[in-house]
Amino acid sequence: MTVDLSCRIGSVSISPCLMNSPGAGGVRARDLAALAASRVGAVVTPPITRHPHRLPPAPNYFESDYSSLRSPGLWTIHQESAASLVAQARQGGKPVMACIAATAAEDYLETASHMAQNGADLILLDLSCRAAPDSRILGYNVRLAEKVMAEVRARVTCPLGARLPIYLDVLNVEALAGAALRAGVDFLVAVAPASAALGVDAAGQTVVRARGGVGELAGAAIKPMALANVRVLYQATGGRLPIIGSGGVRHSHDALEFLLAGAAAVQVGTALLREGPDLFATLEAALSRLLTVRGFPSAAAAVGQLRELPSTN
Repeated sequence: MTVDLSCRIGSVSISPCLMNSPGAGGVRARDLAALAASRVGAVVTPPITRHPHRLPPAPNYFESDYSSLRSPGLWTIHQESAASLVAQARQGGKPVMACIAATAAEDYLETASHMAQNGADLILLDLSCRAAPDSRILGYNVRLAEKVMAEVRARVTCPLGARLPIYLDVLNVEALAGAALRAGVDFLVAVAPASAALGVDAAGQTVVRARGGVGELAGAAIKPMALANVRVLYQATGGRLPIIGSGGVRHSHDALEFLLAGAAAVQVGTALLREGPDLFATLEAALSRLLTVRGFPSAAAAVGQLRELPSTN
């Protein structure tokens, strides 16, 4: 049986339903070209900002057991250089998703418009940035996040999505889901790396240098929280918005867990950095076999099919 691994995000068809997480595909043109030539279904750009960004000092990346800790802003690029990257990424014939980062709420609209005009097929607003007026994470300010999403929605015509921070409270997830629906976005990505994590080595030193060693945590360590956020978003939106799951996807069973929780597609970050773009061909084949074994004719058929334990009452 042939398993259909495609998904649809707004007007864009993505096949297979696998993509890189922002920055994990590399920040150089040749990195994105290699990614575009792989079995990835869509190419996601590094986070793009309106203003130039300084690279955090080394060491700025640490990995252990398929979890990773990185300095904030490690893979951020300026919008003036991003257009050439989009052109490079499009060489493989795959849709390109431009991830928009910001340090101020008003910057999202300008950068999103710029990238839509320069060939991006989808726009992704990274709401995990410290872009609120008090320098807090924008996604925690639901009212302002809704305003930003609505303003960009009114300006760009291509599919628009939002990348969400990790929410530790179900009520916060539900509030953002409502804001996204009202703003008219087409999809959501859950979740961005955890914003505050610390690693200490055997010598008693921090493993990354910037911000006193406090960095962003991604990979296997955040997977349970990512799955929970996807599940609650799926339930809160009634399945009306495609959700892209991100956080700890390495094997086919990881991808299937996100599909069952409600994700229509998945992003791969830490595992991609370790294993390279060939990982997508391996993951695609393994996911197809796993879906067949589980009796699903397509990835879409598995979305939201998570079974809960029966009640003991």
